[in-house]
Amino acid sequence: MNTATRKKRVQSFALLILLVVILSVLGACNNEQNKHSSNEEVSPPAPTSISVPVNEADPTSEQDDGKKEKISEKMDDPAMRERFSELDTFLTERKFNGVILFARGEDVLFSRAYGDADMEERVPNTTDTVFRIGSLSKAFTAYAILALQEEGKLNVNDPVSDYIDHPVVNNGMTIHQLVTHTAGLGDYVAEIGQMEQLELIRWTQGVTAQKLLQFALDAQTKPVHPGKGYHYSNTGYVVLGALIEKASGMSYADYVQQRILGPLELNHTGYLEKDRKQEPFAKGYEYDGKAEASPFMEYDASVFYSAGGLYASAEDLHKWGLAILRKEGLSEESYARMLTPEQAVNGEGYGYGWNINDAKGWIYHTGHTVDFTSLIRLKSDQDTIAIFLTNIGDSMQRGGLETKINQMLADFESNLLLQ
Repeated sequence: MNTATRKKRVQSFALLILLVVILSVLGACNNEQNKHSSNEEVSPPAPTSISVPVNEADPTSEQDDGKKEKISEKMDDPAMRERFSELDTFLTERKFNGVILFARGEDVLFSRAYGDADMEERVPNTTDTVFRIGSLSKAFTAYAILALQEEGKLNVNDPVSDYIDHPVVNNGMTIHQLVTHTAGLGDYVAEIGQMEQLELIRWTQGVTAQKLLQFALDAQTKPVHPGKGYHYSNTGYVVLGALIEKASGMSYADYVQQRILGPLELNHTGYLEKDRKQEPFAKGYEYDGKAEASPFMEYDASVFYSAGGLYASAEDLHKWGLAILRKEGLSEESYARMLTPEQAVNGEGYGYGWNINDAKGWIYHTGHTVDFTSLIRLKSDQDTIAIFLTNIGDSMQRGGLETKINQMLADFESNLLLQ
């Protein structure tokens, strides 16, 4: 075997390993996606890394100053105060890493940061720390689409082919179908047909929107049947990002900043390009079946683009949730479209960038990557906002954390505890 052949086989084998890693993570998420939970983009494969003890106490450190329990004086319900104290004890004992925030309207009733934004440097998380928010980004992308419609630059009933030139979208699919995951598109990672196309390693240094769009649509190997049902699609939201750029004449990042983040004063939210990275920023980690978390590789947000490339702090997400509940920045008509579930089953469906459960009054979304997990849940009839951010992506599956968070959300939204 000559040197060139041997080198080619080694490269192909390496790419095969990367593909298996990515698809295994994606497969775990897809079960939830098809139940109208949100689901996410898959992070690039992890490199070999050393384990780092999670939140091991340093008696000489002053980092606890930023982590003290914050139960607001406005939380006047004794039962709810007790429940928050129980949650705080639970999270502390299990060495949770991230930020929790519960609010009723403008009043933050409980907010606390736990663990470290950077474990190696022992930089603590604070309520100002910014996290990758994964598919929570989709709500911003959908908002931008509605804003462009109000500006007369597009109509959500327009064929996608009016803006994007590619055979995959040349079948009558509409912008509305892209936003509501009913266009029939799949996922640009899951649909990769040939290993040689897997360029995520190089993309950790960034990829242009046009190249990602081409890659995502070329990877669509299954037949596309617009309007035939719900199928959660990162590819669809990549197409929307390119469409936003075409209609606005601006980059996705600039339009989101000018039309959404600036007017709503979301000063700690943005599109995470490396030259825009702002501090304090949480590094990403994973357990990967081990007792201790390990740092995950750094990767550029352009890999996820308009499907999952934003970052935010818990306090900014509180402001974002308020804007949605108060219906700020867009018309009543646009909000009606945003918050109406498409093809709802048992009162639950997907609106414009949000999961909607009319039966329970929930407006919510989750974000999952290997190294970060996020949740925002709004309850319109109670005017409540709950936010969960962690920079250890698979921590929800450990120590009963997911069950505990769901119990706390149910208590928080209960009429008995919020009277």
